[in-house]
Amino acid sequence: LPFTLYTKGLTVVSPSRASGMATLEPVVAALTGAAVFGESMDAGKLSGMILILGGILLLGREQKGT
Repeated sequence: LPFTLYTKGLTVVSPSRASGMATLEPVVAALTGAAVFGESMDAGKLSGMILILGGILLLGREQKGT
């Protein structure tokens, strides 16, 4: 079901927005793992999530500026 929804969503959004959403996947997976399965959130995971979110924000700023 998630893959079907993902591929259906790709037909509705622009390619740049779709790549941004795909980049969020590891962040959502880590947060879900911590919330649902009690996985630990160490400094490495948190810094990785911050880097991913920062990259997405930077790309969003660049796209709005053009």
